[in-house]
Amino acid sequence: MSKRSLPTSTWKELRVIREKDGHSLTSLAKAASMSLGYLSDLENGRREPNATVTKKLAIALNVPVSVLEKHRRIEPSEVASR
Repeated sequence: MSKRSLPTSTWKELRVIREKDGHSLTSLAKAASMSLGYLSDLENGRREPNATVTKKLAIALNVPVSVLEKHRRIEPSEVASR
């Protein structure tokens, strides 16, 4: 399996939304029922969120899923494979 490079800004804005909502990494991880390490990986672009994770975070942050999805950058290779 080849190592796919994740966009560095995948969820860079997640941190901004999280902090604006008054959550620490720990409190958001708990509210979204996910590990602190996993959430940190998402914010730092080391992991790619799936639909379930996106929905959990949207609920925990009290925002529509579309708010989180609109910030994800789509790579040209992803468009070509659709």
